[in-house]
Amino acid sequence: MNHEATLLAEPRGLTISQRIKDRTQKRKLETLPRKLIEGNSLGSPEEYVVFMHGGAGANDEEWYNLRKSGANRAAQLGEKLITSGFYSPGDVAVQMVADGEYDVNLIAGIGSDKNRRGKYQFDAFSMNPDTLGIATAIGRAKNPVYASRLIQYLPDADLITSEDATIFAKEQGLTFYTKSELNAGFKAGAESRYELYTPSDTIGAIVAAKWNGIWDIAIAGSTGGMRKKRGGRVGDCGVPAAGFYVDRFINEEYGVSYIAAALLSGVGEATMHKSPAGRWVQGAMGAGTNVYLGINTVRSILKTNIDGVQGWGALAGLTIYEARNNIKRGNIVILPTVPYFPYAAYSNLSNFYIEEVPQIDDDATRTATNMNGRRIKVGTSLSSI
Repeated sequence: MNHEATLLAEPRGLTISQRIKDRTQKRKLETLPRKLIEGNSLGSPEEYVVFMHGGAGANDEEWYNLRKSGANRAAQLGEKLITSGFYSPGDVAVQMVADGEYDVNLIAGIGSDKNRRGKYQFDAFSMNPDTLGIATAIGRAKNPVYASRLIQYLPDADLITSEDATIFAKEQGLTFYTKSELNAGFKAGAESRYELYTPSDTIGAIVAAKWNGIWDIAIAGSTGGMRKKRGGRVGDCGVPAAGFYVDRFINEEYGVSYIAAALLSGVGEATMHKSPAGRWVQGAMGAGTNVYLGINTVRSILKTNIDGVQGWGALAGLTIYEARNNIKRGNIVILPTVPYFPYAAYSNLSNFYIEEVPQIDDDATRTATNMNGRRIKVGTSLSSI
């Protein structure tokens, strides 16, 4: 089945005059092209989890609340799409991230800053346990995550970068911002906040759903990168196992299945060579859903200092274990080194929790929150964090 999902192309947070200008330029509704859609003929899933985060960093409560609102809106969209029965987890994860790319308060898409050469370059990924698509250093695309999704379908490439990624996106019919539109988006959202605290970049989504007793899972993410980055610079959002990873194991004979995914948001230069996302997922696949699995390892990675760059950030990891005898465990682990990490989750799973591990930042100049950790119940449909 092929179905189209629509998103408002109009960036959120711009002034009325800027929005009117956008309409006069005939930018009305952005439609996810049919060739991006896998579709789903199985109907509504038996069980599901959708998760969205809005990026690590930003020691500013007002901006944190705006970013948390954006993450929640994308998670609500994800629940609506996955429960409709029309879309695969990959379809939904990409749409959730695309929604975030239209939010001026998130450091992806319209909310991104230019690099040192005055150019806009984005990175994005789309991944499931079997296929991968990455677009890096792509220029001014409204939805870089759409480009990564299209690359995911290519038989001869998993990653396309720089000018060739931009050309590929144009050939596929994706739409682009003007430089002035991106300047306005950054000014409307993130620009003033940088004076308070240097935020991180990557936003990301995890979507897991079960049909006929079998779990499927997919992840997606996008970033505008660190402010004033070097031209052509690619962070951990463009490197599988560093900024993101997902895997699945099914043993039909014993009726056992594992799914696991991890998303990282932070300073890529200090983290991507140690592959924290991949380590978390592979560890989770080997040990079930132990919430404290690998914390010390990931902690040391997130706090790595390379050439004066501290690898602060946060990791979000989902694991679900299910066996034929109705043994089922599942959770999302939030492991931060920053004061504010906005996220939201929706699920119809019973006994499904978000485990917030105590913040592990030693920098006394930053506000320490959640030092005691939290265990948050994710309830039924339309309950959020």
